[in-house]
Amino acid sequence: MSEIDRFRLVLIVARAHSISAAASITGLSQPTITRAVKATEQLVGYPLFRRTSDGCVPTGDAPAAFALMESILADYDALADLDAAHLTPLRFAFREGALPTALDSTVARWNREKLAPAKLVMCDDPIAMLQAGNVEFAVAAYDGPFPDGLDHRPIRIIRDDRIDLVHVAPPTPAVAEFLRSYY
Repeated sequence: MSEIDRFRLVLIVARAHSISAAASITGLSQPTITRAVKATEQLVGYPLFRRTSDGCVPTGDAPAAFALMESILADYDALADLDAAHLTPLRFAFREGALPTALDSTVARWNREKLAPAKLVMCDDPIAMLQAGNVEFAVAAYDGPFPDGLDHRPIRIIRDDRIDLVHVAPPTPAVAEFLRSYY
């Protein structure tokens, strides 16, 4: 369990004034909550609660520690929200069974190495999804020219079977970066 998770649990105990109530709220066991409190008390260097028959009562120094934990959690959550706030994923529409292994492994590598995630979207008509602006790429069988405004590159050719990676022309910077990493 991370320190962040422990801070969240300690603050739940502080609000609920009870380890058993915190366990009920979180769905965790009382021993798990107790270990989180003890580990956090060890980190701060002093007890945060007095255990009484009425529950957990914060010690005199505990409110200052709680305030710092609240601040740390707010900053941590704001940092975690940055990902959703400005990173638009690259979305790849494909028909079931039509995703070449090479592209699947490139998407996995992209997700390990890049900040903007790549997501696979299974659908009935990848080209329609691309034209509607719902995805950045369509994985589609090549059986003649694609509609105007779309560019494409082959990703698998086996005998007469050809699968292309289709995108809007000209490509956005993120699309162009993916194309450079794939080809």
